[in-house]
Amino acid sequence: MNFDDYLHIKRGSIYYWEDYSFKDGGERNKYWVTLNCMVNDYPINIVLPTSQVESHYYTNTDNLIDTVIIEVGESKYFFKKTIIDLKNITHEHQDKIEEAWNDGYLQYKGELEDELFARIEDTIRNAVTLSSMDKKEYLCVN
Repeated sequence: MNFDDYLHIKRGSIYYWEDYSFKDGGERNKYWVTLNCMVNDYPINIVLPTSQVESHYYTNTDNLIDTVIIEVGESKYFFKKTIIDLKNITHEHQDKIEEAWNDGYLQYKGELEDELFARIEDTIRNAVTLSSMDKKEYLCVN
């Protein structure tokens, strides 16, 4: 087996999951940005970017609190204006991730650009909607 066939999830990676299952029961294709502190540190904390900038939810500026907005051209992974909403951090367990990887639903895309990941970490540091415990966990502070 090729080394590239193994799943190595590290901090700041971008993955694309086809038919990702949401907690509300819905399924759709979804990008992730990983926030795990060590490689394959399960469960994996992930933030789910959205390009639905024009949705009713994001037209309310209060809902833009604790978000990072990636403009078109700032990232080679996102081709539309994209919101990284830190109110939308979830975690996934090893068995679900490995099953999706083995079945070809989960695809590694690359590492988020350093300056964009630094903006995410800075927004986590200054977030008003995250608890201090969550901030420590997402920033890998002991």
